[in-house]
Amino acid sequence: MRSSRSLSKAQLKLYARLREKKIRDAEQLFLAEGERVVHQLLRTLPHPDMLVALLFNSHIPPRQPVTLYHDKHFFLSPREFARIADVEEPQSLMAIFKQPQHTFADILHRQQHTPLSLILALDGLQDAGNVGTVLRTAAWFNVSAVISDTRTADFFNPKVVRSSAGSIFSLLLVRSSNFLHDLETLKATGFTCYASAPTGTSLESVEFAPRSLLIIGSEGAGVSPSVMALADTTICIQGNSKAVESLNAAVAAGIIVSAMSYNLKLV
Repeated sequence: MRSSRSLSKAQLKLYARLREKKIRDAEQLFLAEGERVVHQLLRTLPHPDMLVALLFNSHIPPRQPVTLYHDKHFFLSPREFARIADVEEPQSLMAIFKQPQHTFADILHRQQHTPLSLILALDGLQDAGNVGTVLRTAAWFNVSAVISDTRTADFFNPKVVRSSAGSIFSLLLVRSSNFLHDLETLKATGFTCYASAPTGTSLESVEFAPRSLLIIGSEGAGVSPSVMALADTTICIQGNSKAVESLNAAVAAGIIVSAMSYNLKLV
């Protein structure tokens, strides 16, 4: 039997503000939208307490029922549902989750027991759709961790979460306020640093080190000079530059991560 539980006015107001980074940071929560994204997050949920609320649109029944966590089911009117949703045309299901709390120390600790490792570093990648797509790709190819600078789109931005296809809990994610220092630390612990660039060594020619760090920059500016200075090798993807100026940053990341993952036998 369906519960008739509804949100309080305070809950509705809070969840509607999770589109704002300052509120997400203060409450350590994030919004996930769409059945596929929510179900994937539920499948990879680290602990039941990480789920705060499942929000159902009372006028649009979900195609795939949620049979667990009945004490966290809430049914909203279309108006309430739309108030919380980030997308213009809300679907049948949303959820509120707690943000996983990872630190750079967690990355270092994991590497102590991992002879083969690929870490992805995002340098100023501001497009939320691209960041989410990169996370989805990273999860697929067993990337060990993703670290970003503070200019990169927030991992828990609603668009990032949607574009990630629900892979948030499958990755060790760290947003670093000491990005350059942290990358230097990874190099000092034995990581070889590679950076995506318009010119450099052709991807097909690179033999990747067992502990590899790949830096991806923004589409417009690329990898920043101070970060690029850390690169042991710059990697370029050969293509028809007369037909198109460059690849989308997420596409370029996907091509390189795929090659590195297979080279290192991570998949």
